[in-house]
Amino acid sequence: MKINLSVKRFILGLILFILFYYLWILVFSDHTVMYLAGISLLNTIALIFGLFWLFFSYRQAEGPKRYVWFLLIMSFISIMISSIYFFYAVLTLDGALPFPNAGDFLTFVRYILVMTAVVMIIRISGKRAEVNRFLFNILLFTAVVLTLSWPIYFEPLFNMHRDDTEALVTAVMYPTVIMMTLFVSLSLLYFTQYSANKLMMTLLTAGLLFQITGDIAVASSLMYNWADQPVWYHHLLVPSYALAWLLIGYAGLYGETTKFDRLFSERQLTYKNGNMVAYGSVTLLIALYFISPSEVIRNGLVFILLLIVIRQYFVLRENRRLNDELESLVEQKTGDLQKALNKMEHVAKYDHLTGLPNRRMIVNELEMLIDASEKKNETFALLFIDMDRFKTVNDTLGHKAGDELLKQVAEKLKQSVRDADKIGRYGGDEFIILLKDVDEKEIRQVATRIKHTFIHAFNLEGKAFYTSPSIGVSMYPEDGTSAIDLIKYADIAMYDAKSSGGVHYRMYQTMSADVHRKLLLEDEIRSVVPENDLYVMYQPVHKIDTGELTGFEALMRWRHPEMGEIMPGEFIGVADETGMIVPMGRWIMEEASKQLQFWNRKGIRHISISINLSSRQLYDPDFLSMLREVLATKEIEAGQLELELTERGIYNEDQLKEILLEVKKLGISVVLDDFGTERSSMTMLNRFPFDRIKVDQSVFQATETNEDAQSLLLSILDAAKHFGLEVVAEGIEHIYHMKLARELGFDTGQGYYYNKPLLAEKAEQLLFQSIKTNE
Repeated sequence: MKINLSVKRFILGLILFILFYYLWILVFSDHTVMYLAGISLLNTIALIFGLFWLFFSYRQAEGPKRYVWFLLIMSFISIMISSIYFFYAVLTLDGALPFPNAGDFLTFVRYILVMTAVVMIIRISGKRAEVNRFLFNILLFTAVVLTLSWPIYFEPLFNMHRDDTEALVTAVMYPTVIMMTLFVSLSLLYFTQYSANKLMMTLLTAGLLFQITGDIAVASSLMYNWADQPVWYHHLLVPSYALAWLLIGYAGLYGETTKFDRLFSERQLTYKNGNMVAYGSVTLLIALYFISPSEVIRNGLVFILLLIVIRQYFVLRENRRLNDELESLVEQKTGDLQKALNKMEHVAKYDHLTGLPNRRMIVNELEMLIDASEKKNETFALLFIDMDRFKTVNDTLGHKAGDELLKQVAEKLKQSVRDADKIGRYGGDEFIILLKDVDEKEIRQVATRIKHTFIHAFNLEGKAFYTSPSIGVSMYPEDGTSAIDLIKYADIAMYDAKSSGGVHYRMYQTMSADVHRKLLLEDEIRSVVPENDLYVMYQPVHKIDTGELTGFEALMRWRHPEMGEIMPGEFIGVADETGMIVPMGRWIMEEASKQLQFWNRKGIRHISISINLSSRQLYDPDFLSMLREVLATKEIEAGQLELELTERGIYNEDQLKEILLEVKKLGISVVLDDFGTERSSMTMLNRFPFDRIKVDQSVFQATETNEDAQSLLLSILDAAKHFGLEVVAEGIEHIYHMKLARELGFDTGQGYYYNKPLLAEKAEQLLFQSIKTNE
């Protein structure tokens, strides 16, 4: 069940209710029966609504806050019972109520319930010490107020009930509990400024204050004749109870979802101002005593000072307890901090999975070993280990099985080395072992021992799995004197061991020069920065019949800072194997497009540039989006770009065809390069949407010594004409090649006969020279 009563609707209903209440009073003020019946009915309606809303809040609330609403419900029930008792007594006793009576007792119960509810709100929201101080402040404030009000309230009460102790005590209790409740309510109003639910707190406080207003009016009637008061005084205060019950009830309804543990969430609940009020009241009382000494003020001061002494005793006890808690907390936090630091230090140095030193720590151990070995003129070996088929475990059994395999591998490696040797996990399935003061024979023994350790299968999720280590070895100081070099060379040796079939080790010193260079290139190409290390050469393409320049082929070159110029035949294959061909290919695409844009701005728009692609580039998921981005960001026509690909590396013809069709939709030409070198080249002309083919230079060069080569050229040209393709001759290096190409009917050609590959500046000069020649 959910009750939806907005604040605006409640306020509107409350205003209408009060207006109707006062209207009834004005209309029937001279008709006693109707007057009493009407206000009784209106009070009953207000009480029932308030009680219903509080009961609903109690049902919705959870935890300690339920008791707050429960206490307020019980206070409302005590009001209801006392009202029933009042009417019963009026009917049976002819309006002559004894004093004190059961209604007075219920009134005191109501006050206790209300004060307990407010204290509980503060207790839930604040600290125990704050609540204790708050309770003492209630007593101090009440004692001060009662002392000051002695001549006004208590002295007349003593005179009125001097001979009736029970009546005297009851009469005294009325103003006492009213003052205490007033102080509690004003304190709640003070706490409202810290509240996260100010509206609920304001409604609750206002309801309590209106109820106290009504009680003060009733208490006054006990001491002074109600009939002696002005008529407007009666009429003004009569609706205060009904207003109080509606406000308190709606506070509960509005606060049904309020979390009291966060009620004062803006800052820590304190009661410094409450202390000031309480002690300020005591100071005022002392000042009054010196101005006008009296026995009442003196007795009040004695009682108040006794309260202060008791309060300070509890404060000292609380401070001592807090100090002990603080010392215990500091000790605990210090211990926790030390544990956390130890854990952080362990995490920073050791691999969480295997428990071995991690990459940072094993490299640090390596650097310290280098320093020590240099001072002692000693040697040591670094073993770089990679587990074969580890990726298969992750792909087939999942990463959990892969982690378990790494744990078991770490245990086997620890069993294979001496206690003095260092072993660490470098990353992934790679490990490093540092062997101190060893020669090649001892290294071989350790490698063999590791190899034999992995003969038996690993048990992963109930399945037998075999793996073996590939081990690369570098020696200090023969192979290097820095941690970076020793790890790099051991890594290179490990890859050579892996390519040799695994379950083997390889020392960097024993590798062939070619293997050294290839593995070194594999390592170096991963750190290539295209903008700094690569540049583009442009191979001119000419019409065979006229010699007119029609375009260029963009060729990538690598100038290594230490190894010098590296030929494409060396690094293109390595780039393709390592995947670096993708970012490098994007770079040359950008560079060639920039060059076309530069020439376009100079008015040269008839030139095209062709760019070589590997199959890895073509199958890259971002390839087409990269092409679209280049066309969108460069001032070039799509027809000025040509993409060249070879048959090598094609493994999914259907996917390739879809890619090439998308390329064609962009307006980019597609060229089949190195044609004539593969048996199936002829069938590719029918399967894929090529615009032209490039005949491999090896076919042209073969025509000088092989008569069948010329027949092959004729067959290629016939096939190209059949499919409507242009034919480009590569490798035209002599006039003989050019004349043969012209005689056979080739469209365009390129080669050293026309020009060697040129830098952009030289290519531009050739462009302007060609334009001038053809004008």
